[in-house]
Amino acid sequence: MRSPVGSLLQQQQQQQKQQQQQQQQQGCACSSSSSGSSPDLLPPHTLLLSGLLQQRQQQQQQQQRQQQQEREEQQQASEIIFYFCFFAAFIIQLKQQQQQAKMADVRIDTKLNKHIWSNGIRNLPRRVRVRLARKRNEDEEAPEKFFTLVQHVPVTSFAGLGPEMVTEA
Repeated sequence: MRSPVGSLLQQQQQQQKQQQQQQQQQGCACSSSSSGSSPDLLPPHTLLLSGLLQQRQQQQQQQQRQQQQEREEQQQASEIIFYFCFFAAFIIQLKQQQQQAKMADVRIDTKLNKHIWSNGIRNLPRRVRVRLARKRNEDEEAPEKFFTLVQHVPVTSFAGLGPEMVTEA
């Protein structure tokens, strides 16, 4: 039984012989012999090693691309999620929610936080979830409704982060 390296070497040697014969038939044998860096003149084991090196370089490049994409995703997620100072994060969240809801009556709902943490979201330190609520009575005849704005983060992935409008009767 032949080893795969031996069979590759034999294939490369046969290809080299065929190329040399074609060059001799065309009359270009003198031009190929003058160039010392021609791949035809290299021993077969160097050609095999160069192929393996190219494969390794391609694999390393792919790994580097994947790592870079993961870093970019983590940076994007960290910009939205992680805060080092709780009070600064609290103030930032309140201002953002006030701008989005276009109102000043913003409050923290501790029950909502407890409910979300009870569902098993872990490794997300100092997360602030803000819930906005107010009664809307623009028309005198309209029934009163609660409009709430909840920061919602899915457990499985960080895709599609952002506030969601939820209407409750």
